[in-house]
Order: sequence, then C-alpha cells, then structure tokens
Amino acid sequence: DLTEKLAGLDLIEQLFVLRREMKSRIRYELGRETIRRPPKNRGMNKPVTYASNIWNRGYANCAGHCVVFASALRALQVPYSILAIRSTIEGKPKHAILEVGFPEDTKIREVHQRASDLWTEFYGRHTTVKQDPETFEPKRMKLFTGLKFMHSPEGSEAAKRKGVGHWLILDPVTKVGYYQHLFEHGYMIHEGKGFSFALTPEAKTWLELTNPEAEGMQSPESDEQEDT
Repeated sequence: DLTEKLAGLDLIEQLFVLRREMKSRIRYELGRETIRRPPKNRGMNKPVTYASNIWNRGYANCAGHCVVFASALRALQVPYSILAIRSTIEGKPKHAILEVGFPEDTKIREVHQRASDLWTEFYGRHTTVKQDPETFEPKRMKLFTGLKFMHSPEGSEAAKRKGVGHWLILDPVTKVGYYQHLFEHGYMIHEGKGFSFALTPEAKTWLELTNPEAEGMQSPESDEQEDT
C-alpha cells in the first residue's frame, strides 16, 4: 500500500508522504504519572495519556522514529544518515534526527519551492500566532522558513564518508521542513543568515550516496551549510 503511494513521486514529496503515514500509524500510549502521596494516605497514581515522542519519552523514542523512517528510505534506495545531536540547555536529552541525501546536481531552490507548495498541501498555513514569552503580546511566527541542507562537496572529509551531495535535515517526530523546536530547545543555533548544530553531532549510521551497502559508526566531519 505504501509502495503504491510513493510510486512516481519525487523525493521531497515522498518524505512528506512518509511522515504523514508514520504519524497515522504511531498511536497514543497510555501511561501513568505518579503524584505526591497525601499525608497518612496510600500512594496514588494519576492516569495520563501522552504522545510517543522525544519531549516526554526520551532519546530512545526519537531514535525509533529515525529507524522506522530510515528503513523506508533504505527500501527506496535513498541515502540517509542518522545523527544524535545534543543541546546546550542543561537537562535536555540527546535527540535523534535524519539527514536525507540528495544528488550533487540537485537544484536546491527548486526543491525548496516544491517543499513550500507541499507544506501548503499537507499542513496548510505557513504562519501561526503565539504569545511572546517576554512581552506576553501575540506574535506572528513562521512555521515554514525553508529547508535546511548540509553540503558535502567533492574532496571534503564528509564526502569521503557519505558521498558528494546535499543532505536535508529532517526530524521524523515533526513536520518536514519545521526546525523551530530544534532552535528553541538548544540543538541548533543561528549564525547570521545560516545555521549550525549547537554541538558536534554524532553519526550513528548512514547509507552512502555512492555506496548503498556501506554503513559507519564514526562521527562525520563538518559539512558546508546550506539554508534555503
């Protein structure tokens, strides 16, 4: 069924469809939240329902999302890399994300425009209104600000390990092309008009652009950043 849905689609649309299908199949889980025991009374447990994701289940769950997403990419013979990233904010857990490989000759601006159209089709509006945490005034913020790519050019250390090409940063626990949470939680930082990871990421595994059977367990060298 999924194979039929992905057939004939370009790579960026396949990513949108994969994310939608994952979301529809990952169910909410029933957990129990322990609350403080009242004096002279027995302990009490308060039943709660929470989503299965990084913010309340920890690193293992976001890594699981990456593994499921990567298995689909492998079946499609799409190169990928699973990265473990860390936050500069104390107490934040390690987080797992994906890099999805695009060929070196990919026209990034055209992919960005295609993603903008797909965002409208799959998610609707590109902006929302939130309360400013400092002034408490309503503030309009962009949800889709453009895709973020890393580039491994010919001759670079990253290219020697992963292959020459462009690597789209993708977090399977959220919408394709949404990165604000990674900045807010200290995993990524702005550098002028560009961006970078707050701390050096650790590559857990990858499927190379040049060798579909190769996998590694070493940290990648720095790629060049591309922010569309």
